[in-house]
Amino acid sequence: RIRLLTFFHPIQNDFFEMLLHHYITLMLVLGSYMTSFWNIGLIVMIQMDNGDAIGSACKAFMDFVPVPVVLINYLMILFSWIYFRDIIFAIETFWQGCLFGQVLINGETSFHIYSIILLMGLILLNLYWTFLFFRMGYRFISKGEVKDLQNPIEDLKNKKLKEKIENCS
Repeated sequence: RIRLLTFFHPIQNDFFEMLLHHYITLMLVLGSYMTSFWNIGLIVMIQMDNGDAIGSACKAFMDFVPVPVVLINYLMILFSWIYFRDIIFAIETFWQGCLFGQVLINGETSFHIYSIILLMGLILLNLYWTFLFFRMGYRFISKGEVKDLQNPIEDLKNKKLKEKIENCS
């Protein structure tokens, strides 16, 4: 039921990046289970979900707590993101997948090729999001602006309401 509600949710700025991220992750997990190579699927699920928990906490605190707490949360998410997604995931998972994946899959070379391409896609998305994290930090340091880069739902509702009022006038 909850997934059906996402169709009624307003589209955020990062909708296509998130859709691509979820598609790639789902294909890696499903492909790893179909070829009995669970290591890739487990690593992808653990690595991707680890940063999401801290990121959700940071987004929840952003509007309701003092700036020092937001800064501490930002540094925690930046550290966990860079360590788990950019270093461990990119270097260890991708490197091990390139070197040893074909041997471990027992001749399933088609999944090995697809998994390497999908892993590269996830790495590129993670690097893009790392850039966005640094951009948020730069805005905080230079302008003192604590702002989520996505369109908040209230802003979208207010924008639509203002458009309706202007159209009625």
